[in-house]
Amino acid sequence: MNRNCRFSGGCNCGAIGFVLRNPPLFVHACHCCDCQKASGSAFRITTIVLENDITFVQGNVASRKKSEQRTEFVCKSCEGLIYLTATNHPATALLNSKTLDELRVLEIGAHIWTLDKHAWLELPADVPQFEKGYDRNKVWPQRSLERVLRAVNDNGPT
Repeated sequence: MNRNCRFSGGCNCGAIGFVLRNPPLFVHACHCCDCQKASGSAFRITTIVLENDITFVQGNVASRKKSEQRTEFVCKSCEGLIYLTATNHPATALLNSKTLDELRVLEIGAHIWTLDKHAWLELPADVPQFEKGYDRNKVWPQRSLERVLRAVNDNGPT
């Protein structure tokens, strides 16, 4: 499988392989208690991409509705989460960061829910920090916002 891409990944069992055609739109670290619990760590890294930028080079994913607004896309073999979509954020997907082959290529653009951050964890002063969430129109790079707008306009309503 050709995954010699800066942004490539797959599931734990190896049945799924993917590459991203473009870099992520934005990456943030969430320090909320739910993300700490889900990751088993001090925070969870959220990688936001355009759904159409995910190209599967091996295997197929299955979709499962989690709610009226959210759909998960998982490996058919191991049921590992690859990404999820939400109707309130058309054209984008939350890529499961742990599916990436190399996490060190991700650049954290913000730390959120720092109200729940572990006291022993020091965050870099040059990365924006938010006690709760953030307004993506104010925080994301302009080029990422433009990419989303183009994708929504190209795909029509989702």
